[in-house]
Amino acid sequence: MKIFLGGVQLSYKKRSVQLGLIISLLVNILLLNELLTERTSSVSFEKGQVDYAFTSLVNDPKTLLLHAIDNAASSLDIAIYNFDDKDIAEAVIRAKNRGVNIRIITDAEKSEKDSRAAILDELSLNQIEVKVDQTRKMHLKTAIIDHHLVVTGSYNYTEASANENLEQMITLSNEELADEWTEIFTTLWNKNQLKSWK
Repeated sequence: MKIFLGGVQLSYKKRSVQLGLIISLLVNILLLNELLTERTSSVSFEKGQVDYAFTSLVNDPKTLLLHAIDNAASSLDIAIYNFDDKDIAEAVIRAKNRGVNIRIITDAEKSEKDSRAAILDELSLNQIEVKVDQTRKMHLKTAIIDHHLVVTGSYNYTEASANENLEQMITLSNEELADEWTEIFTTLWNKNQLKSWK
């Protein structure tokens, strides 16, 4: 069988290869366009929902995080390496004022810096429990909200993460995973190497 494509005569086998390459090229163009085009999706924390953000590419990690914290109704466990963003601290305090039970673990060395210490002092003044890990680098970047939402990624709660860095964040609404991570968080929370922030 002889087939003409773009004025060129092709055999059936060559035609199949040619069509495969064209389809592959089109799919790659569509995927590349999706990655390079900043887009906004509706954020939903319903069961089974996954949302994500990549700085300057897809959504905004800080906005996604603030939305998650502002939707907390009963519990908020945070393990964060670096914390100096006042907007995030204010969202955590708002959650406390709504009656949300909050526990925060952070890195002892990072917490000694002035801007970070001021944030932790403010959280403590608002009766938010904060502990620091004094024996190793506490490099986690995770929040577990209302025993159903897990928030994680590269994003630290800092001005640099919000304004300078390329960061990513993902939220997963899954009760089983959230319960497992809450157990892990609680085990860490109860370890002797963590000291209360004062």
